[in-house]
Amino acid sequence: MALLLARLYESWGREVHPGADDVLAVLVRTILSQSTTRVNTDRAFASLVDTYYGDWARVAAAPVEDVVDAIRVGGLAKQKAPRIQAILTEVFGRYDEYSLESLAGEDLTTAQAILLAFPGVGPKTAAFVLMSALGKDVFPMDTHIFRILERVGLLDSSKSASAAHREMEKLIPEGDCFSAHMALVAHGRKVCASRNPRCTECSLNDICAFYLEL
Repeated sequence: MALLLARLYESWGREVHPGADDVLAVLVRTILSQSTTRVNTDRAFASLVDTYYGDWARVAAAPVEDVVDAIRVGGLAKQKAPRIQAILTEVFGRYDEYSLESLAGEDLTTAQAILLAFPGVGPKTAAFVLMSALGKDVFPMDTHIFRILERVGLLDSSKSASAAHREMEKLIPEGDCFSAHMALVAHGRKVCASRNPRCTECSLNDICAFYLEL
């Protein structure tokens, strides 16, 4: 893993966390990102914010059909709209406000447990929100990362998502989760694509089981 990360940092840089973001907004956007492209996620989130003037109370109280219409461009709107509204309702019920900023003061285990209790929030979503919004040292897996690590032989494709998260967190150096995540995602998007990967240009091809078996 150390060699893999060193090469990816050389290729894509070693990004540092830019600072805290709105936790609830990141959670909603992450729900919208499920099973769709980044472009469509951006469009759906922008439409939701514009439609309800950035007011989560309005989103929570709106007819679900209207929220479906607002986020339709992101795909799976009929599943995501009620999920988002349920999360907003639970957040307000727990904190008496539409905010998750208090998670910044929680330890990682507690913050993860709080997020995982919300409907539709799994380990990947919880980890990404805590890493992205708060800079907590947790490593979220995604399809790009699964693909790269399976191809190089560091991850068994038969493992469940939860098992893969636990396994990879042990391999990422402490304090490096954000940098590692960003470098792996960049590599997956730009080189190690699911179809027609650019293997001959890849900085990992000499340690990649997928390439060496071609």
